[in-house]
Amino acid sequence: MVLAYVGWLAVVFTSVQFFPQVFKAYKTKQLADISLQTFVLVMISASLWTIYGIHTKDSVIITANVIVFFCATAIVALKFKYHQ
Repeated sequence: MVLAYVGWLAVVFTSVQFFPQVFKAYKTKQLADISLQTFVLVMISASLWTIYGIHTKDSVIITANVIVFFCATAIVALKFKYHQ
């Protein structure tokens, strides 16, 4: 049971680590120093982890990686939108 709490706590920290970057990118529209390749790799990684989580029916893995995928996608979309 304790490990379940650890897992959900990990979801929170894994997910929210990208929030400040997404908010800053949206607010400043300055993404020149953001690596497109890094965030594309994060999207691929999160997609694969989500597939794995679905296969193993692990809601912790699914939740964390769906949120990470959408955050990384937001950064990539903003990068293209502001052409940096």
